[in-house]
Amino acid sequence: LKELIEVALQDKLLPKKHVFNRLSKNYKLSSPLGSVQSNIIFDDRNTLPKELKLEASMKAFDHSYDMFEVGVEGAGFEPTIKAFFGEKGFLHETFSQLMIFAGESAPMLREVLDRISPGFHQGRKRRQVPEDHLKAIKESFQKLLNDVRFSAAPEATAFFWLLGDEIGYMKTTEMKKMSETLLMYFHIFIRGLPAQAFFKLTSSTENEMFFHYIFMETSFSLPTGSGFPLKFSLSGVFAPGARGGLTPSAVTDVSFMPSIGLEFITQMGVHLPDYMDAGTEMHTNLYHESSFNAKVTVKKNHIKVSIPAPKSNSQLLSVRNKMLSISSGQTKLVPSLVEDQVDYTDCRPLFKGLNLCTVVSYCNASSIEQAPYFPLTGETMFAVEIQPTGKVSEYTATVTDETLREGKKGRPKVESLKLTLRTEGEESVEATASVKYNHNKKAISTDLVIPDCNVEAGINLAVTESDQDGRKMRGFTIDVTNKNIPQLTLSGRARHEMMKEVMLQLQMDIPSLKTDASLTAILKKDDNVLMDFESVIHLPETSYQQKASLKYDDDKFHVELKTDLNAEIKKMITNAEGHHRKLQKLIDDILDQKVAKTDMKLRHIVTKGIE
Repeated sequence: LKELIEVALQDKLLPKKHVFNRLSKNYKLSSPLGSVQSNIIFDDRNTLPKELKLEASMKAFDHSYDMFEVGVEGAGFEPTIKAFFGEKGFLHETFSQLMIFAGESAPMLREVLDRISPGFHQGRKRRQVPEDHLKAIKESFQKLLNDVRFSAAPEATAFFWLLGDEIGYMKTTEMKKMSETLLMYFHIFIRGLPAQAFFKLTSSTENEMFFHYIFMETSFSLPTGSGFPLKFSLSGVFAPGARGGLTPSAVTDVSFMPSIGLEFITQMGVHLPDYMDAGTEMHTNLYHESSFNAKVTVKKNHIKVSIPAPKSNSQLLSVRNKMLSISSGQTKLVPSLVEDQVDYTDCRPLFKGLNLCTVVSYCNASSIEQAPYFPLTGETMFAVEIQPTGKVSEYTATVTDETLREGKKGRPKVESLKLTLRTEGEESVEATASVKYNHNKKAISTDLVIPDCNVEAGINLAVTESDQDGRKMRGFTIDVTNKNIPQLTLSGRARHEMMKEVMLQLQMDIPSLKTDASLTAILKKDDNVLMDFESVIHLPETSYQQKASLKYDDDKFHVELKTDLNAEIKKMITNAEGHHRKLQKLIDDILDQKVAKTDMKLRHIVTKGIE
């Protein structure tokens, strides 16, 4: 489309293969897997096609099966399009008024309009143009409305087929009636229902909303040797929904319990109206449910959320399969085989008061020769559940915001945010996490305390600024502690002086491992350029230092590298001499072995090979 517009604006002729000749066309692409074809059908009276269709089919087992078909049929659109885009249409007249209003300040727009409608200027010079351009545009719009209103109403039909079944079918007349009905009930759907729904949701926690969607309804019959047709059918039901709501007050109750169900029903049997209806049904269900019930209390600088512990099992995912027998209008459950019934439950703690369990139940009929194959052996279930232990009655979370005064005379202002998690019941556990910010020191500290797990950790982050020999140095420090004992310290410093000297330093210290490391980089620029790089690492009984210095000017280039490694091997490895003697004896035993059918030893061969 872009190429065609560019050609039209450049006054070029279209290639013959692109000339629009209003001839009906059929395109088809075939392959061993299937075919895809499209039809574009015109009539003699209109320039627009009256029907567009696209269909695809698949070949399997020497038969062709329809996959999908989509199409649009339309008639009577010519007057409407002419009223919009014709020589005296709304868009043409509107562009004319805009061109006259713009005058000579829009030559590009004038040139484009000339290409769209050749001879536009000549016609306009011979025509009297009203001075009131807005009035002229308004008259053009009114003319458009009259042309559309008094012309024959266009008819259009859209349809969609999937696997040989019609999924959707819609006409413009039906859409017009639907829009009129929606406009008639506009105040109910847009104004009344949302207000009522909001009032229901905020006045009670017993609201319910569920949807049911039936899909994939298909059936077919197969002939049998006895003459009775064997009928197969398959259908699915999708049912999402939720229960809940909230009641705002001093203590707000919030409840939200979503659930989703998906069921596939497969039926096989013999059906003769008024005579026989017998067969079997297989129901496969996928189900999920969860719940959230809470009480929220909001006070000044204080928010508390209380969540009662679940009292029954919640199925995060459940997959069930069962067989039913249909005979004479009655439905009975097909019992599972008693032999080799497998029931398995595995539970692991999720957190205090709740276990995450896997439940499996099926019949392993592999030892019975006459037993049917799975899943026809009976009821089968696989589920992932959350099961309460009964030792916790409630979970609470409390958020507190405070402004503290610390230090001498309480001058430093500290903002504190504290989160407390607690379980009530036989297994009572409490965890506290807090964040503090000191405005004067520009420091952030965090603490995590879990007494039952013997955890008392903290992280402190501070931004530092110091003077060294009259030069300002900025940096940061991160401290990680456990029970007020430093575990990790990470610090960094940087200095910058008008592009004459730049210094960057990073340090890390781990006291428990007797390990520290530092990295320093310095760049000086004066008459000469000097760059120093130094890294130092200290491990238990080992130290490593690496220095690199680079200096250059207009005449020379100087590089100096220095490495220093010191390791106390004897202190690191206890009884090193004993290990050395054992290793020496093992090597001697190997080298003193004789080579078969010779008088030489392996030591002679190794020695000669080295020589």
